[in-house]
Amino acid sequence: MLLYTITLKVRYFPFIMVIKAFNIGGFMTVKHSAHNGGYIKAVLLSGFLLCFILISVKGLYAEEPLPLATRSSIPPYVYGPASSGMEIDLLNAIFKEMKLRVKYVQLPRVRMVQSFNRGEMKGILTQAPSVSGVGCAADWYIEHRNVGFSLQENNIQLHRLHDLKSLSVISFDGATLYLGPAFKAAVSNNSRYTESRNQQSHIDLLYKKRFDVVVGDEWILRLAQRRIFDQTGGKQALTVHNIMKPALYSARFHEKSLCERFNTALAHLRSSGDYDAILEGYHLRINVAIAPTSK
Repeated sequence: MLLYTITLKVRYFPFIMVIKAFNIGGFMTVKHSAHNGGYIKAVLLSGFLLCFILISVKGLYAEEPLPLATRSSIPPYVYGPASSGMEIDLLNAIFKEMKLRVKYVQLPRVRMVQSFNRGEMKGILTQAPSVSGVGCAADWYIEHRNVGFSLQENNIQLHRLHDLKSLSVISFDGATLYLGPAFKAAVSNNSRYTESRNQQSHIDLLYKKRFDVVVGDEWILRLAQRRIFDQTGGKQALTVHNIMKPALYSARFHEKSLCERFNTALAHLRSSGDYDAILEGYHLRINVAIAPTSK
């Protein structure tokens, strides 16, 4: 209670000085000046004081961190409890520019959407702009590039999804659901197509020539290659095949003003060069010494 009292005194010290300047130290002004308008002055200034306190208390509540639904750990985009990562670092820079305090609430993807739709979360991250009509969609702030990787020495000819039909392919669990109908059609009748949860093992299997192609997010797979290199020192030159368009993800908010502020901050981050600098910092740390070629 003592700490709370001190905090209030410090917070409202300037206004207390204003009151004293008007000679309102109690109700003496009311008693002795009622005949010349002192009572009216006291009432008006007391009302002003009440409004000031109410506005300030509202401001205290507005300073509470804004809860945002975000995904679970998925390096290199989100590490651990959303403490860092390519996506988290970008978002932190955007919210810093907005002067907005936020709280990342990590949830499974279905619960992310449900909690936002119910209003429990004030915003939701990593969303395709067109998948929902709830709230407003800000401009896209991060992309996922789903690609194919093959061993450079094998000289695999892979230029479009249709070419996967004749190759042995491994991808992440649920890829035929998340990568769209064109990808699903390309691998649905391929008896040599496999899905597996552990994406780090996919690069190892590619090195061992168990599969012709690994399909997945470029930077998740590059990180898997980096970890194998760090653990074993083994590395092989890879070719990256750009067979799908990048998936662009945005944030959604219930308040339109937040979408507008987000867009302004994001535009400034891009124009200043900070956006590219954040991503390139991760790219440099992840890439192994052998630079993959693109086809």
